[in-house]
Amino acid sequence: KGLESRVKFLGFRSEISELMSACNLVVHSSTAPEPFGRVIVEAMLCGTPVIAAAAGGVTELITDGETGWLCPPSNSQKLAKTILTCQDNPKEQKIIAQKARIQAQRQFDLDIVCKEITQFAKESIAHL
Repeated sequence: KGLESRVKFLGFRSEISELMSACNLVVHSSTAPEPFGRVIVEAMLCGTPVIAAAAGGVTELITDGETGWLCPPSNSQKLAKTILTCQDNPKEQKIIAQKARIQAQRQFDLDIVCKEITQFAKESIAHL
């Protein structure tokens, strides 16, 4: 299909931000709902635009057309159309990726998450 130079299956990697930043677009095309899309959050934090299957926890991470794009799971026609739309609209793609990055930083900043977990633990212990 001529994709050998453009598509790579790399397996486990530790240099996530470098790899995500090198991508023009991340497509998370899971056919089964996932409770949490870590790859999606990693892409968002790197400022890489995301198209994802609208199922499970993904729908809590992405607002369609605002912080990424959602497609029905297993709908390859819609997925292909969305990829082409992104490719044809680089300015919109950049704006959406910036919004997604800001949202992800607010939701998943390590200091904020640690404070929220600590507060939750304190409140839980207080109710024992």
